[in-house]
Amino acid sequence: MCPDAEKRECVARVEGQFFREGWDCPFCPPGTFAQKETNANAYKCEPCPKGKYSPGKKDSCKVCDISKQKYTPAEGFAECLTCGGHVTENKCSACPEGQGIFSKDGNCEPCPAGKYSKSGACVVCPKGQYTDAPGKSKCIECLVGQYQDAEGQTSCKDCLADDGKYSKEIGADKCLDVDFGFEIEKDDDHNKRGVGQRQCPAGKHGNKDQTKWVCVRCDASEGFYQVLPGQKSCLKVKAGFFVVKPTESESGATVVAQCPEGKHRSESAKKFTECTTCDRTVGNYQNEKGQANCKTVKEGSYVDESAKKTIPCEKGHARGDSFFKEGARYTECRKCNWKMGKYQDESGRAKCKDVSEGHVVASEDAVVITACDKGTARGKDFYFDDKEKKFTKCRPCDGDSYQENPGKGTCNNVPPGQKPNADRTRAEDCPAGTREVSRKCKPCLPTAGEYQDKSGKNYCERVEPGYEAKEADKKPSICPPGTVSKNYKCEACIAANGEYQDKEKESFCKAVNPGYELARDGKDGKALVNKKPVKCKRGYYSKGSAERCSKCDRDKKEYQNERGATYCKICARGKVLSGATECKGLGCEEEKLHKLELREEAFVFSKTAAGETLIIPCDANNTNNIADKVYRDCIYDEEKFEARWGVPNYGACPTAKTEKLNELKKQTDILQSKEKLESMSETELANSMKSLSTGMEDIIKDEEVNGTAVQLTSRDVKDVAGTLNSIKSVIELPNTKPEDNAKLTDTEKKEMKEATTALKKTMAKTIDKVAASGEDTLATVPDDEKASIIQSVEALANSMAGDDQPIVTSTLAVQTLKMKSTSSTKTAPVGDTGSAGTEDENESIALPVPEGMEKSDAPKLSMGDMETSGASVAVFSEGTKDMFPDPTSAVDEDDAEQPTENEAPKVNRTLNSAIVSLDFKGAKKVKFNLVMKTNTSGDKNYKNKKTGAHLQLFEHNDEQVEQQRVHDKDYW
Repeated sequence: MCPDAEKRECVARVEGQFFREGWDCPFCPPGTFAQKETNANAYKCEPCPKGKYSPGKKDSCKVCDISKQKYTPAEGFAECLTCGGHVTENKCSACPEGQGIFSKDGNCEPCPAGKYSKSGACVVCPKGQYTDAPGKSKCIECLVGQYQDAEGQTSCKDCLADDGKYSKEIGADKCLDVDFGFEIEKDDDHNKRGVGQRQCPAGKHGNKDQTKWVCVRCDASEGFYQVLPGQKSCLKVKAGFFVVKPTESESGATVVAQCPEGKHRSESAKKFTECTTCDRTVGNYQNEKGQANCKTVKEGSYVDESAKKTIPCEKGHARGDSFFKEGARYTECRKCNWKMGKYQDESGRAKCKDVSEGHVVASEDAVVITACDKGTARGKDFYFDDKEKKFTKCRPCDGDSYQENPGKGTCNNVPPGQKPNADRTRAEDCPAGTREVSRKCKPCLPTAGEYQDKSGKNYCERVEPGYEAKEADKKPSICPPGTVSKNYKCEACIAANGEYQDKEKESFCKAVNPGYELARDGKDGKALVNKKPVKCKRGYYSKGSAERCSKCDRDKKEYQNERGATYCKICARGKVLSGATECKGLGCEEEKLHKLELREEAFVFSKTAAGETLIIPCDANNTNNIADKVYRDCIYDEEKFEARWGVPNYGACPTAKTEKLNELKKQTDILQSKEKLESMSETELANSMKSLSTGMEDIIKDEEVNGTAVQLTSRDVKDVAGTLNSIKSVIELPNTKPEDNAKLTDTEKKEMKEATTALKKTMAKTIDKVAASGEDTLATVPDDEKASIIQSVEALANSMAGDDQPIVTSTLAVQTLKMKSTSSTKTAPVGDTGSAGTEDENESIALPVPEGMEKSDAPKLSMGDMETSGASVAVFSEGTKDMFPDPTSAVDEDDAEQPTENEAPKVNRTLNSAIVSLDFKGAKKVKFNLVMKTNTSGDKNYKNKKTGAHLQLFEHNDEQVEQQRVHDKDYW
């Protein structure tokens, strides 16, 4: 860095400066250079060595160019010296002309060929020059037509004309190429040398590829020409032009001309020196110059004789693709045929116009059409048959037609209700009260129910029911209330016939409905046939179609306590009061009963007449439910002349158990599904049976409401019957899978046995609950539901095996007895039940009994000669008799039908004893006695009817079974 003396700070050093003491950095002088000192940030000036120089202010010296005879013989030169001879080792040696120093010994010698001497040195000849011998002091320039492109050569090369090469100046260092549009000029003495190029004239062209550096004539016959000199190619004549043929003296084709009007030359034309005339016979013409194609004449015009223009068709004529003159399709227009309805009112049209409907062609020139007058027409469907007039004359309207407007194609048919005037220029309406028939106006007949209140109609209006027609040209009038239309007149309803009509526009009288009579005028009491009837007063009745209601006959105990009655009531259980409006008779007073199984609030049975049934809703808050009702009879006791309430029938009322029972029934129905059963394991089946048992136990468990035991209602009993009917099939399900049972383990068999037994015991307990529901409840249960419960018990008894323990409840005992099947005269029971069989036929078997019944009172079974393997037994307690369906007959034994052979007597009785059900298994024939005790203390209540046993026998599945029941006097 150099110090700045003025600013007293260091600044950047520039090239050629060196440091010295003080604040000064001067430049090195010419002949020297600034060199950096070793191991110091300082520069000093050093002199340039020999062979180099420096103009000053430099950091280095430049080398002298020896090739240019430059040198410095010592140090410190500011510029190089020029040697007039030869520079060797920074020394200058001078030699004579033609010689130079070029050997090591420094002697002058002649310069070799290709070089010349200059300032004592041999110098190489430049390009475009040569020396052909040693010792030359100057080089020789190449001649025109020659060149030399290298230095130090001993001869020149020729520019070959045949290759399109030439040189036109001496000392050329290269040949020139002939330009496009030019041809080569050769040396007269040396024909192979190219000494220049000559421009091609108009009509010719030059091209090194096509013409080989020679100008060639453009061929007019092929459509070529050239208007400019010096062009590399000929021009091609365009479509619509032609080439003017050149003379022999002309260099070539130089002129093209446009095709004149009426002619053309296309792109594909084979001739180039002339144009083709357009063919007018095919519709061609050309109205412009220089066109490649002819134009086609447009429709509505034709081509003139010169083919230079088209002329529009005049009026009354036309020409086109579909309408032209034969033999002159494009050169003339065709006249329109006016008799065929053709015309043309415009010039330059392709075809004639068709005369429009409602018009005709006026004259033969076929230029003007005229409109048809009123009362006439012409069209495609309406014209003269004469061909000469079809399109030239309008036809007058005839028949039932007219035309009120000019220029129409057809006549109008006279509308219904009108007729044409004389000149058929309009249609006239038939007046009101008439109708048009065959273009004549005829009157409407009110007596026939006809009228027409409007003009111009071809029909009469029909008088509607409830209206009266008075005048043919007026609208009918409405029949007012109290009258109806008959034969198109309003006639009054007849009060004596019980007729009335309270509405207008009616066609029939209404009959007074039963329980009604005609209303009366408040002033004169006259019957009003124009008002709605009124209800019969209390004490009166009407069977309908009556002017007045009839009074009930007190002498016949008739009365009526309601208005609008259709009959009189009979006061069979009381006295008819004055006016026959009331029967002072018997009835049941209001009573409130609590049925806690159904609801907490009491059922209110309102006052009801004897012999009638009161119906109230199960749910006092839902009176719209027509299905859930309670029924209770008010019973009339004729002998005692008193009324008392019967037992209420709650059978339609749902309870808290209803939904549970329905759910259980669904479960049993699902279990009976073949697909469901096949998908269940034995353990799953056992668990399902246990679930059913638990569910039924929950339903029949003892319950209390406000300290009062809750029993099953008749609705519950009916639902229980349905559920038991399904369960009886469920307890047989294990027997439907014998193959699976054979594969069960002892544990699985035990589980299934326990589940089946539990379900069977639950069925027996359910019978207890049904029996405990009471006589009143069971009295309202239908017999088919009761029969279903008994059938469930029978199925329970049949399902028990011989080694099963009896199922015993307070109302039922069920067991299967094993017996030895034999054809001898004795059949002995097996096991501990009853006494062992002996040969004494009178020895009997004691049957199982319900809880609370002494075993000594058990029914006893003794059998005669029979074949059976056992018997299924069900013994019902005396308290279950209300569970059984009512007898189908109630007759004394003496009145019973006598049985035919092998039939038991058909006798059913109410019993006061146990009820026994027997089913003999595999029996071929049956002979037995059944002995049981009966309670006769209540017989007097049944008018000393004889008491007998009720034997319930189940049918066998074997169709070959013959059942024989023997009844002995000792048996009863």
